[in-house]
Amino acid sequence: MDLTDKVVVITGGGRGVGRSIALALAREGARLVLAARTESELNAVRDEVRALGAEAIVVPTDVADPPQIEHMAKVTLDTFGTVDVVINNAGTGTVLAPVQDTTLEYWESMMNTNARSAFLVTKAFLPTLLEKRSGHVINISSVVAKKGVATASAYCASKAAMVAFGESLAAEVSSQGIRVTNLFCGPINTWLRWAATPDFPRDGVVEPEDIAQAVVGVLELKDYVLVDEVPVRRL
Repeated sequence: MDLTDKVVVITGGGRGVGRSIALALAREGARLVLAARTESELNAVRDEVRALGAEAIVVPTDVADPPQIEHMAKVTLDTFGTVDVVINNAGTGTVLAPVQDTTLEYWESMMNTNARSAFLVTKAFLPTLLEKRSGHVINISSVVAKKGVATASAYCASKAAMVAFGESLAAEVSSQGIRVTNLFCGPINTWLRWAATPDFPRDGVVEPEDIAQAVVGVLELKDYVLVDEVPVRRL
């Protein structure tokens, strides 16, 4: 896909991986929709994107709130008239606890932010993608979606649910010209990593820019090429 003037929605677009993806896509000439809860962070990324000569709009959105997702989709389509790429990047998970100490509220917050949001955001734009018979959905998941780790059951389960959703979606829409890719990211040098485990080895992480490079690489493949899984982790 030639990314010039393509409309790309990025959830969690105000910092970390989302910011790096936005800047990488801006360099390729994409038009961006930046969605996250903190408007000041989104505005800062928008300014960086514009400094690179690309176009971006800011839509403050809590992806755990379905009406806000619907509003974000409406603003996107009202502004650009279409959508080409949906990147489900928004995520959270900073509390580590064994299963018996994991509260229902925390479990539900992980599922809502990390998994349900991918379903709702994608569903909001899917009619446009299906009508065009083209597009790409990318889910930013984690290596723990394949192998859970102790004291992170809610996070691991939510990321696994995100992957299963992506696989099911691909089975439905790949024949209609829409590609779906799940990224399995290892530990990343973001605030989320250090908030969860401050003593994690500093030489055990990849950079947000590494994830962004993988995203751009997948998107720029020929339209007939499908890469359904991309692992991105430290050697």
